[in-house]
Amino acid sequence: MAPTLVVSRLQISHRVAEKLRYKHGILPQQVRDAVEGVGRLPFSWHYDPERGQRALVVTVIDDEPVLVVLYPARGGNAEEWWLGSAYHLNS
Repeated sequence: MAPTLVVSRLQISHRVAEKLRYKHGILPQQVRDAVEGVGRLPFSWHYDPERGQRALVVTVIDDEPVLVVLYPARGGNAEEWWLGSAYHLNS
């Protein structure tokens, strides 16, 4: 069984929100709707030497698969995450 995570609170910085809109054509609220409060999401861990440990979640936005990159929040709440980015997989 694949590991799962729960996103009860998704933090999105202004910089990431702008990047999503203008570079990837994805609205921050679309990502929030796809991952926040939806239950257990299958994911895999990925270690980036520059950015550290992050969770990779594949979800669907506007009928297209999207890879969502999440970083654990530092406050110790396992259900709070920061959005790193989101990418259309069919682009």
